[in-house]
Amino acid sequence: MTARSLTPGLFDLLARLRPERRAPAPAPDLAAEDRARRDFIDEMVSRNPDAFASHLDVQAMMTCFSWRF
Repeated sequence: MTARSLTPGLFDLLARLRPERRAPAPAPDLAAEDRARRDFIDEMVSRNPDAFASHLDVQAMMTCFSWRF
């Protein structure tokens, strides 16, 4: 085998191994997510004001609704 016969196969192998160049994914809108979290906490506190006596109660609520945070 000569170097010439290996070259096309080597280039095909390198082309398959090289990761594709893609445009970077758009950054998520973190401000909107933060706003939604704050709105959820505000809504829970305003609907049940007697249930929240301190910041520890808010933290407990956040653990109960962890899928929102």
